[in-house]
Amino acid sequence: MALLCRAVALVLIALVSTSVLVSAADRPDSLRESVLVLRNGRVMQGRIAAVGDQFIVGLGERSEVRIPAHQ
Repeated sequence: MALLCRAVALVLIALVSTSVLVSAADRPDSLRESVLVLRNGRVMQGRIAAVGDQFIVGLGERSEVRIPAHQ
């Protein structure tokens, strides 16, 4: 029984560690102050980084918006 508990605990630790690493990899280290022009003509200003198939626009200290690259 103790062995089963240890195995389950190790699996949970591995899953949590992996999810933390994935979310950390998804977050850009350096957002540059810039503007992003959308297809509809609107402009977003803030700290912008391209990550995968989306742009992350940092707004303020703790806010961010994720915009799909096709927009």
